[in-house]
Amino acid sequence: MKKQNYYYLNDRWRDWDSNITKSLVKDVLATARKETKIPLKKMNVLVVGCGGGTYSFAIEKKVKKVESVEPYKEAYLQALENKKRLKSDISIHNVVIEKFNSSTRFDLVMSITTLEHMPNPKASFRQIFKLMKPGGIIYLTVPNKLWPIEVHYKLPFLSWLPLPLANRYLKLSGLASTYEDSSYAMTYWGIKRFFNQYPCSYYFKVPESNAAYLGLGDTSTLYTAIKNIGIKLITRWPIFWAFSKGFILVIKKNE
Repeated sequence: MKKQNYYYLNDRWRDWDSNITKSLVKDVLATARKETKIPLKKMNVLVVGCGGGTYSFAIEKKVKKVESVEPYKEAYLQALENKKRLKSDISIHNVVIEKFNSSTRFDLVMSITTLEHMPNPKASFRQIFKLMKPGGIIYLTVPNKLWPIEVHYKLPFLSWLPLPLANRYLKLSGLASTYEDSSYAMTYWGIKRFFNQYPCSYYFKVPESNAAYLGLGDTSTLYTAIKNIGIKLITRWPIFWAFSKGFILVIKKNE
C-alpha cells in the first residue's frame, strides 16, 4: 500500500461503531424518503467511494438495490471480503465514478466524505448526475477546507496551504509523503459555485445535535460545546456554514 493513501484507506475501511453507521443511514433514508416520496423498498441506491462497504451493507436490507463504487484496489478487495462474510448481494465495482456505467438509474446517491478525494470532481459529478433519475437526490458529506485542523491528518492549517507546501508539511510530519489524495475539499462558497453548474437544487442540511455520526461519536466536552454552538449559529445565521467543520448537502436533480 502506498504510504500516501494509508490514512484515507484506513479511515474508509474502519468498522465504524454500529450506532454511528445506523445514525447516518437513518438520516440518509429519512431525507431520501422525504425528498423523493419513493418507498424505501423501491429505492435504487448508489454508494460512491464505498471503502470497505460499511454504509453499503448497512443500507442494503432497507432498499431495493445497492450498487457501490470504490476506485482504490485495496479498499475494493476489503469490500469483497466483507461482502462474502456478510453474504451480501450488493454489486461492488473497482472503478473511478466517472468511468462507471449501469443500466440502473438511481433514486439516491450516497457520497460520504469522498468529494475531497476526487481529483476530477467536475467529471465525477457529471457522471453521477447522468446515473440519477430525475428528482433523485445526492446525500453528500465533505469537510470544510477552511476548518483549521485538517480532518485526515489532524495537522493545523494543512488544508489552507498550496499543495507543494502542504506536501512538504505532511512529509516533515512523517505521516505521509503527499497530501494530494485528500486535497480537494472546498470552502462554503466554493461548494456552492461547484453545484450551481449542475441541473439541480440543493441545501445545506443542519444535523440534529444528538446525531451519533457527528464527529464520529466524539463525546468530549470540548467537541460537544463547539458542535452545539455551531449548530445554533448556522440555524440562526446560515453564513456560519462558512466556519463549520464540514458540510452536509442534500442535492436534488431537476425533474
